[in-house]
Amino acid sequence: MVTATLPLAADHGGFRVTLLRTSTANTAAAVANAADTMEGYSTILMRVEYEALTLESDGSTTWRITNWKKTEPARSIAKSGTYTISVLDEERTWLVSGTGWQITLPACDATTVGRRYVFKKTDSGTVSVKRAGTDKIEGANAKNLVGQYAGVVVYNPDGGGTWYIEN
Repeated sequence: MVTATLPLAADHGGFRVTLLRTSTANTAAAVANAADTMEGYSTILMRVEYEALTLESDGSTTWRITNWKKTEPARSIAKSGTYTISVLDEERTWLVSGTGWQITLPACDATTVGRRYVFKKTDSGTVSVKRAGTDKIEGANAKNLVGQYAGVVVYNPDGGGTWYIEN
């Protein structure tokens, strides 16, 4: 295993670091220094060739994950219960089923600028795609997917507090 230990976040406010795994021979690990974390993680393992992880120091004890890309992410994921998307989740198509539950977007200011998510309802019923905190989805708190084949694509073009609906 190849290990990269980050400098103390408090000593490097606003500093960005990108780690790129270029070999299939070893797993790479990003390791936080001392009491620092990477959004709650002390270690992040990188197992996919050309996996890239970008972190930014908040100037105290946290390295914020601003980008985490893998060369071959899962293209879709099925969900049939309430779920909150993490900034660690890949950009992908979310195939949602069931009724009466919700999927919550991550906070706009915690996601990579340009991040987009595709949601597609695979059966009858209603599922809500909800905002996090005070963010909005084009002025609304949620976007309901009603009935089979209902769908929506949302994206965050600027890191501001609004998810936009792609037409």
